Amino acid sequence: MLPLAASCSTLTVLLNSGTRMPLLGMGTFRLQGAELVSQCVEAALAHGYRSFDTAAVYGNEAAIGQALGALLPLHGLARSDVFLTTKLGPRDQGKAEAEAACLRSLEQLACGYLDLYLIHWYAWLRGQWCRRGTGWQMHVAMVGGTLQEGD
Repeated sequence: MLPLAASCSTLTVLLNSGTRMPLLGMGTFRLQGAELVSQCVEAALAHGYRSFDTAAVYGNEAAIGQALGALLPLHGLARSDVFLTTKLGPRDQGKAEAEAACLRSLEQLACGYLDLYLIHWYAWLRGQWCRRGTGWQMHVAMVGGTLQEGD
């Protein structure tokens, strides 16, 4: 059996894009406040975690970005050493809204690119599912370099 630190950073799954995603990561749902976020990210990095999951609706992307920006160098790590996932909120679904939301998340996270950008859940607004064009806009963002494709 591998020690926790080794397993957190070395066990990965290969995504269809060619990117390797760590099997174990830190979820940040309900994690609020810059100090608490920083403490949790510090502990996760110290224990070998290299994957962090957040979402626009969690309201903590800026704190996650600040913590990673400050702590990665202290652990001898670069942005490319961690796998960062965030999610598109239901209010931001649709062709026009998805790209703007992705750019807002990137600005909040201050990370340069995302490793994985997910549709958090589909929204039912104005009597219809608001997914029309969302997937296509996310593809356009990936091709444009906003989202990282592969290694």
